Amino acid sequence: MREILYPLVNVDVKTLIAVLFWGNLVSVVLVFSYRLFSSRHITDRVLAAHFILGKAFQCAAYFFLFFRNALPDLLSVNLGNTLLMIGFYWEALAMMTIIKITGKKTHRLVTMIMIISVVVFNAVEAARPDSSLRVITASFCVFAMLIAPNIWLICSKDPSNFKKLIGCFYSVVLVLLLPRIVYAMFHHVDILTNFLIQTMTFLALAMLMIFSLPAYILLMKEDSDLAIITLATTDALTGLPNRHFFLDSAERVFNRHRGEGSPLALIFWDIDHFKKINDAHGHVFGDSVLVRLGAIVRESLRAVDLACRYGGEEFIALLPKADAVIAEKVAKRIMEQIAKSSFPQHPEFSFTASIGITDGVPNPDDTLEDFIKQADAAMYEAKNAGRNRIAKSPAGKIPENEIKCK
Repeated sequence: MREILYPLVNVDVKTLIAVLFWGNLVSVVLVFSYRLFSSRHITDRVLAAHFILGKAFQCAAYFFLFFRNALPDLLSVNLGNTLLMIGFYWEALAMMTIIKITGKKTHRLVTMIMIISVVVFNAVEAARPDSSLRVITASFCVFAMLIAPNIWLICSKDPSNFKKLIGCFYSVVLVLLLPRIVYAMFHHVDILTNFLIQTMTFLALAMLMIFSLPAYILLMKEDSDLAIITLATTDALTGLPNRHFFLDSAERVFNRHRGEGSPLALIFWDIDHFKKINDAHGHVFGDSVLVRLGAIVRESLRAVDLACRYGGEEFIALLPKADAVIAEKVAKRIMEQIAKSSFPQHPEFSFTASIGITDGVPNPDDTLEDFIKQADAAMYEAKNAGRNRIAKSPAGKIPENEIKCK
């Protein structure tokens, strides 16, 4: 077995550095092309920029490292390793972008580690230009830059399994850096020295490079797909789900409750005199009123509730496992927040809404459309009774009473 496997890993280090140079160059070209010819509004530009910069700096670094004995040390050692550290710094930022770490403190921390690494490496090289010490310092600096982003990537609460797999590949490289450091402490080595641990480290870097190219492109495509899904399911003005997505989701919830015999409630509300608001203040201001109401709805509902902008100035919400008492509390909360709303462009302006509620356990022949019609009818009862109030309609019945909102 050893005779079979050893030749596969016993690869010349200089050859691997050449592979890393050309591979990173191809990665830069392909990702840049993908970024250039993709729709700008749906491609993750930050992730693409970090990936391109990381691979570009690494490509330049491997060029100088390849010519270690042919170029002056200032270029092949100092500049080469400095560029390599900057390249891994941008790759660390790409890892952070994957899991949406955008805090300034964490970015400053990684940036500070990169600056310290560059300064320490060049200071050590100036004080004691020893090849083994060079390997130790460079390995430790790269490890220090990547360890925190890699832990965040693997341990983040919401990464996909694919993102965790990316973290595992980085972990292999980081783990191999440690024995490389230990080996260099007791042996005279150089970056071009062929020994098993160093070869394994560069093989891991090569495999990471090969894996990272499709991985990052797929992640950027994942971001694009998510943006497309968001555009298809979200009301662009209010940020709430749009009518089509709401009806599709609400239909499944309604059918499940009908099958279980569980109660649910539906709220339907409409901004009073919305046409007059547009006529008096303009459609742009009317849109700001809709945006404000959308935010109120989002803040007032439970996590399990579904809501959408149903059309124009109409909004609707489905409350699973809720009765009229719960729905009424939500409706009153919304009306109270509406009453507190203020708009800097028109300080004197205020608006109201009329709300209809229906609730109950769906009968076998009931449909979601029936509940919506009942809540809509209750909302019109509220309007006919003077607006700015809540009207209730038990499921399957004609609205009978209104509740004045204080």
